[in-house]
Amino acid sequence: MNVQEKTLQNCRLCKSPRIKFVLKKDNSLIFKCRDCGIVFLGNDLDEKSIKELYKYYSPTGFSNYLSPVTKLRYEKLLDGFEKYRKNNRLIDIGCGAGWFILSASKRDWEAEGIEISDEAIKLVEEKGRRVFKGDIASLDLEKDKYDVAILTELLEHTSNPEGIIRKLSEILRPGGGIYITTPNFNSITRRLLGDRWGIFNKEHFFYLMPRILSSILKKHGFKIKKIRTENLSLIEISRLFKKSESFDIKKSYERQEHVRDLTEKSPFFLSLKRLVNFFLNIFKIGDTIYILAEK
Repeated sequence: MNVQEKTLQNCRLCKSPRIKFVLKKDNSLIFKCRDCGIVFLGNDLDEKSIKELYKYYSPTGFSNYLSPVTKLRYEKLLDGFEKYRKNNRLIDIGCGAGWFILSASKRDWEAEGIEISDEAIKLVEEKGRRVFKGDIASLDLEKDKYDVAILTELLEHTSNPEGIIRKLSEILRPGGGIYITTPNFNSITRRLLGDRWGIFNKEHFFYLMPRILSSILKKHGFKIKKIRTENLSLIEISRLFKKSESFDIKKSYERQEHVRDLTEKSPFFLSLKRLVNFFLNIFKIGDTIYILAEK
């Protein structure tokens, strides 16, 4: 571990000193709060260390690639967001390379993004989209402005998820929608992989569960409209059959996208996927938490 790093003595979320050590993976220390139940990264990273984690964005890398399956997912999401269109404003927090806000703008949404990565911001601006730089909790944004806020695979990366939800409760108009996806700590792959679970790393400050995420949203005035846990990550499943710690994430990502594409084109595999997701949701052990809530 970096000699400049310290270890937190209190829970990242509720600040309780009643925390217990869970595991160590490489240089990442994982703890669980005995009071609020959240699982979190115990490494106390400074701002410079955090920025170093997000230098993987590039114009030609897989971080700037939009797969056909993901594009289809975006279109279905945007179909669902039509019922919230009133101010015609949408914001994507942690917008990455900007593909979602580009898709939204093509459907005449006034779509904006928020990012901390300089490399990602460049990619968004190259697409001609507006992006704010910084932490949304500290940005000066107009109240009751947005119809929809989307946070896909973002909350686990933030040091203050409650601050983000609080801010969103201010900038979303009454009746506006918030859509969140995040890895599920209760997932079956995490249970099977243990400390080999790929989500355990310094990019991820929190490891959320449906109950805790719902509680944070309700605390700040949101009503849960839909919550489910679905999907099995092929990247994580691959780890079950690979003994070596070395892992080519790019190749695994490409294989996963290939399988996703085949699944969408096959009625049989699509039906099988739906059946698997049904049981994953029943037992709340899918790899991803999906939540739709309203202000």
